[in-house]
Amino acid sequence: MITSTCEMHGLDGHAKSISFHNNRYRRLHQPSKSNRDNATISTVIVVEFRDEVYAAIAQLLKQNGLVTCQAKNATELASKVVPHKAELVLVNGTQPDESAWLTSAKLKIVDAGRTVWIYAPEQPNALDTWLSMAGIDDIIVYEDALPLLIEHLERRVRTRIPSS
Repeated sequence: MITSTCEMHGLDGHAKSISFHNNRYRRLHQPSKSNRDNATISTVIVVEFRDEVYAAIAQLLKQNGLVTCQAKNATELASKVVPHKAELVLVNGTQPDESAWLTSAKLKIVDAGRTVWIYAPEQPNALDTWLSMAGIDDIIVYEDALPLLIEHLERRVRTRIPSS
């Protein structure tokens, strides 16, 4: 009887796993959306190797009452993401020698609930597929103009910060 119960339990676990994969497959070509879209943000890590771009982003975020931290690359991000408990990680899509998509996927492995936004000068190919596969919550296309990036960020951040 105990063996029968164990076999049935193993089958239940397998059925749940199959169900999860089927739901994931159906969402494969849709941007990642969830309840975290309504969550507020108080701490942000910006993955940006250019100090002047980080300074402009940090100024905007700090004006909106957010705690901001810079990581110049994915290695530095790995050492900061857990201690800083950031609700949002903002990743430059053109980081040298590393993939923002891979960095985003790794972040979701550590904490699937963390919000990840990528900013890039142009819209990437296969946008919907990458959004789902890498767990990216938003892509900000700023046409390589820093004022436009700041404008897009301000619009998004204002809807996500805690009300005072």
